[in-house]
Amino acid sequence: MLPVPLTWSFEQAAQVPLVMYTASLCLYHALKLPSILSPAHEPMDILVWGGASSLGQATIQLARLGGLRVITTSSKRNFELMKDLGAEYVFDYSDDDTPKKIKEVTQNRLVYAVDCIGEKGTGEQIAECIGDTGGQVAIALPYEQKRKDIDSQFVLVYF
Repeated sequence: MLPVPLTWSFEQAAQVPLVMYTASLCLYHALKLPSILSPAHEPMDILVWGGASSLGQATIQLARLGGLRVITTSSKRNFELMKDLGAEYVFDYSDDDTPKKIKEVTQNRLVYAVDCIGEKGTGEQIAECIGDTGGQVAIALPYEQKRKDIDSQFVLVYF
């Protein structure tokens, strides 16, 4: 049991474990990636779009513990936090060249991504990052993926 700060409501405190549960569902259920219990033996890339969000921070940590090489996006002011959480590469989500830079870093072989934002064109930006062979994206908000070679799975946790 963890103590809850006196300034938090029950509803606020209840959300803390849900973000870890959502991140787990994204990584292990939707994307079927290696877990903490059975980490990757060889480096695998994963893009976490929106790394500074609560879901992004949880996803980065779990992915890193699972042996994945984490690439993420955030605002510049959060770059150090992203690296402290385990991201190997951090890119500015507002930079129009970010998808191109991610494609270069992953040598056009990115297969897995988690979209922690799901609005303002993030689906299209992530699609630009995924390699030419296609991929899989776990999404926190539903949208239709325009690339037919990308399987998007909407992950929802109720409380």
